[in-house]
Amino acid sequence: IALLLFTFNGSLIKYAQEVRMYSLLLFLSLASLWLFLRYFGKGKNLVPLLIVNIILVYTHYFGWFVVLAEVVAILTFQRIKWRPMLTMVAIMLASFVPWILAIWNAAQSGSELGQNIGWMSRPGISAIIQFKLNLIEPFYYAASSAEPISLFRVSVPIFLIVTVAIVLYVVNWKNHGDDEKRVVYLLLIFSILPVFAAFAASWLLPYSIWGTRHLIIVFAPVSILLAIALAKISNPTIRTAALTFIILLSGYAFVLQASREKPEYIWCAWGKLAHELILAPHLSPERRRLVVFEDLVAYHFWFELRDFENYDVSVVKGIDGIPEDPAYFLPRGFDSVKTLDINQITGQQIWIAFREPNRREPPGEHFIGKSLGRPVAALGKLGFVPENVRKVEVGDQVAYLVLMSKDPRFE
Repeated sequence: IALLLFTFNGSLIKYAQEVRMYSLLLFLSLASLWLFLRYFGKGKNLVPLLIVNIILVYTHYFGWFVVLAEVVAILTFQRIKWRPMLTMVAIMLASFVPWILAIWNAAQSGSELGQNIGWMSRPGISAIIQFKLNLIEPFYYAASSAEPISLFRVSVPIFLIVTVAIVLYVVNWKNHGDDEKRVVYLLLIFSILPVFAAFAASWLLPYSIWGTRHLIIVFAPVSILLAIALAKISNPTIRTAALTFIILLSGYAFVLQASREKPEYIWCAWGKLAHELILAPHLSPERRRLVVFEDLVAYHFWFELRDFENYDVSVVKGIDGIPEDPAYFLPRGFDSVKTLDINQITGQQIWIAFREPNRREPPGEHFIGKSLGRPVAALGKLGFVPENVRKVEVGDQVAYLVLMSKDPRFE
């Protein structure tokens, strides 16, 4: 049952597809839990546990929450082992010193933590509800903030089923054996403590660290806890019905996920426009210059144009009314995209790229002479007028690539 809940989980499917550290974080947290339970039950595997935990905390900072849970479990149930456990933590801290020094050196060079996680909001009631649904949501995941946080017609019934199972399990708590109770207590420590620590830290620290992708370290113990509650429903009819409904709802979620249209995102438009820029006539011997107004757009254009030496990509910040997703930013030390003040834009021609809400403009020419938004208006004050407008509509947004030419009447 636990394997079913774990395998079908939509959030785990989502983060397994990302070329980042989350799959490794999940694997190492499971390996750490496994080795810890061997040490807890048999007193073995402390050295392998130490090695895995060092790799774990180097993989992601949330690995320390797994280690914290292990320390709490030992201090709660097996205090006789506190010295070896604290020795392991001390060795881990010593091994972490090189990374701490690297972070310190990066901070001295002007790198700010806010660039990485300043966009993350502090968890409130809605974030807690979303996380609870993520724990039991089969197959579905919100690939962007524009999508629903859950398929409520699937997740809510499953949530109600597992909630009833938990209530029934707690009601019959006295009938469970001591060994089973200890297992439950251990799993609760590994399930609740990291979540509580992340929640508290998100409100106490200058920046929030809350995120489902970080808290995938609790998905396995939570799945086992839910499986225990479901399997221990004393009435066989109710137990069979509960498991049957979960399987049917999971199958329904799979059908919905498999049949939904592949979503399009605005950042996919920049690659198309970059190819149009490459193919556009270029008669001047000067380098072709492109100005954008968001880091996300800058990076996509740079990526598409990186093999063409005759292109320069720059980013202008601070124009009122231009949205920017703070979750996307240019890497530190990345100097292939220059940051300009708008008054530094000179020359006779320049390309600009930006996005706007889709106003469903009528078909026709490229709307030359019409207001295309704040970037065009800002450059208009410098004497530039739109000469060629290309656009790609994606959902509720439009991506624009505009050739701006200097008005000869402008002095």
